Amino acid sequence: MIREGLLTKLHTHMASNYPDVLVTLQDEISVTKFLESKLDLLEDLPYVLLAKGTPLYIVEEMCLEVLEKSLGPSRFNYFCSLLQNNFETQYFDWLAAGVLPYEVMNLMELTHESFQKNGSVESEWEKDEFQLSLMEIIDGYLQEN
Repeated sequence: MIREGLLTKLHTHMASNYPDVLVTLQDEISVTKFLESKLDLLEDLPYVLLAKGTPLYIVEEMCLEVLEKSLGPSRFNYFCSLLQNNFETQYFDWLAAGVLPYEVMNLMELTHESFQKNGSVESEWEKDEFQLSLMEIIDGYLQEN
């Protein structure tokens, strides 16, 4: 019972914060297998907490925190923030048109190589040089489209 609830909540979290990962998983492996593998990281934690009398909602919150940390930083959220802060008009236009997730994933694909070279660690994401290189790519994409 708790496992199914956590599975649903993790999927919802990923749909909002990691849609790119879900799309990739649909192409490579099943989303369900991925989510199940993440839940396996919890081992017996939910059952130990419940046995100690911890309320179910607290157990779920604690487990989701562990699961969310295991996903690492969200490049999708990073791009949304970068767009909103530096390309505000375009961000809100895409948001209003309902295409923001798709356009962000297009940009993520275009900048994949930059992330592989320089942005594999979240601390690199905030460096001016890295952000400027991404903004140049984004600007070029916006000019073409």
